[in-house]
Amino acid sequence: MGEHIVQRFVGCVIVSLCLAASASAVMLQEGTQEIQVQGNLDFENAGGDTAMDLALGWGYFITDYVEVGVKGGLFLSDAADSYRLGGFGEYHFDIETILVPYMGGGLALVTTDINNGDNTTALIVNGAAGLKLYLVENVALSFQTLLELATDDIYIADGKLKNWDLTLELGLRFYY
Repeated sequence: MGEHIVQRFVGCVIVSLCLAASASAVMLQEGTQEIQVQGNLDFENAGGDTAMDLALGWGYFITDYVEVGVKGGLFLSDAADSYRLGGFGEYHFDIETILVPYMGGGLALVTTDINNGDNTTALIVNGAAGLKLYLVENVALSFQTLLELATDDIYIADGKLKNWDLTLELGLRFYY
């Protein structure tokens, strides 16, 4: 009997927290600005070396739910260094909870310096589908699947170069 009451209490607390969280407004309105931070440090990647990947971005909601912005990044490893700069757009689906699905795309210019002396500059077209989890009104965790297609072979997989890449990215978004 006592266990049943505890289960109901815990259930009520969880429902209350969800309702309170969903009642808080997430920042998707026209005029909102966003700072993006994504990255990782891999101490031993597939090639056996250390790699760092960092991306920073700034976005502006040109209308409710629609964001455009710029994003830059760098990838540094013992095998290759890569630098990118580009633009992106995202459309957010407001489902009136702390979870906000979105889809987007972008264009970027990337320069890759492979340590064997090969240097490549390529144009990248990408598409993304993701989910933002708002921790508070102006901070969200972002999870996205990103497909990138490049005009040249710049991605390394299984020891070979290819012109496309599929990644899962985790990041933080700050709104003001």
